[in-house]
Amino acid sequence: MTSRPIPLATPTIWPSTRQRRFLVGLAAVGLIGQYPAWGATAKPITAKSITTKPAAATAAVVVAPTGPSICTLPGINTTTVAAIKASAKEIKVYTKPDVTAPAKTLKNWIDVKGRVVFNVLNPQGEFLDVKVPAKPNGAHGFVKADEVSTFQHSCRIVIELGARKLRAYKGDELLMDETVAVGAPQWPTPMGNFYTTALIRPIKRVKGKKIADPVYGPFAYTLSGFSETPGLENFGGGTGTLGIHGTDTPQQLGQAVSHGCIRISNDAITKLAKLLPIGVPVEIKA
Repeated sequence: MTSRPIPLATPTIWPSTRQRRFLVGLAAVGLIGQYPAWGATAKPITAKSITTKPAAATAAVVVAPTGPSICTLPGINTTTVAAIKASAKEIKVYTKPDVTAPAKTLKNWIDVKGRVVFNVLNPQGEFLDVKVPAKPNGAHGFVKADEVSTFQHSCRIVIELGARKLRAYKGDELLMDETVAVGAPQWPTPMGNFYTTALIRPIKRVKGKKIADPVYGPFAYTLSGFSETPGLENFGGGTGTLGIHGTDTPQQLGQAVSHGCIRISNDAITKLAKLLPIGVPVEIKA
């Protein structure tokens, strides 16, 4: 998939400490609305379902390994990951290395549920050419090398939509081969080269208490890609972020039934969560 420059956008200003705490709280609310492509069961989209706010839910961000973990295998399918420094609140992304005004500013916990990470296309120089977790799918831009921390790993995920398969690799070694559910024909899972941006433990509120949300299983990976289906890109006030997550309907694995998400067994997503760092390339193909 060809990388495209990110569209120009007016940079935003990071709020005060009090405002930031409030916004972080808001960002944690509405898992279903924030990630509508993870719909549990395919059903007709109506004007009402697009504009009505979903039932209240939240999501706790799980801190996945920020280093190579088991994926260290230099020289074989190696990926360089750039992560915003832990002390930073935001990072500016530029369309070209020689421009002064950023095209986009990404904030931890607001634009990404966790620490902002990039897959690096070119790890050389004062500016790094990176894939950006922003619309349109395939967007790329440039970040300052001294504003990120980089590490390398050799893990990757390949998803075959027709075969309904997810395979995880360490170099050329097959770590996992699982049957998955994919997007229904009217809400297809977009194809392309993405990467994991955050690992979330889905939870919801019931009578004021936070409990695990079985619809999404024990863990969910958010991806750098977005649904391209009209209506889903803003469904529930969210951005249509793609995800790989568990499920409470394992009998639907192997079918095309979701709103674009990739559903996998709860055992498999739990294994992935223990093995893989953030920033793992995800190739979705026919």
